[in-house]
Amino acid sequence: MMDSLNLKKWFPFESQQSEHHYLDTVFCFHHAGGIAATYRKWTIESAPVKFVCIELPGKGVRRKEEFVDDFNLLFDPLCEVILKKVGDGRFVLYGHSMGAAAAFYTAHRLAEKYQQKPLKLIVSGRQAPNEEDLIGFKTYMSDDALVRELKMHKGTPPEVFANREFLEVIIAELRKDYKLNESFVYRDEQIDIPIIAHAAKQDYGATAEIMAKWANMTTNSFVIEEFAGEHFFVLEEEYRDRVIEAVLRE
Repeated sequence: MMDSLNLKKWFPFESQQSEHHYLDTVFCFHHAGGIAATYRKWTIESAPVKFVCIELPGKGVRRKEEFVDDFNLLFDPLCEVILKKVGDGRFVLYGHSMGAAAAFYTAHRLAEKYQQKPLKLIVSGRQAPNEEDLIGFKTYMSDDALVRELKMHKGTPPEVFANREFLEVIIAELRKDYKLNESFVYRDEQIDIPIIAHAAKQDYGATAEIMAKWANMTTNSFVIEEFAGEHFFVLEEEYRDRVIEAVLRE
């Protein structure tokens, strides 16, 4: 039986208002290279929902644990802690980039195996699971190819690229996440859950046209909303508040 300590490992950061303030819980899945703390600023918002940040084994505060590079090994333990966390409460899954795929497959597993559905699935920054990413980095590519992708997404501070030793550490960690991302293999999964897609105008790997194909992943409703910004618009201070407002509204 999972205890509160185990839940704290999976969910190290969450909104801290009194419980009666919350209508729903939003579980946040981070991008490749991210950690639970990626969304920590979301948890300080005074909002009618509880934001809960997901930490995977080997990441962030769990960095001393063994990294799991196959998401198929994480679905069941993740589903179980999510259900333990919410009890009878309502919840939403939110994911950006790699996290969008993680959230989709988790929603599918929750519905198929545990007969529990999130209210909605909110995704951003990634093509639909049944669509191939034709321009993104793959782990068989060189480190230089990964550096080019990092520069294209503009989410890495310039000083990182100037420090080769530090950059090599970042690259090694990123490669692990990209291998985890490659473990998502589409096998005709579809969900009966409303999907909301957020697309940034300058996110060339996940434009509104590309993200519109998430509509094929659900037999329920689908809505897409377009934002200013580039790939990491959900984390940029200039756009973050609007993204949070959209999540709360939706």
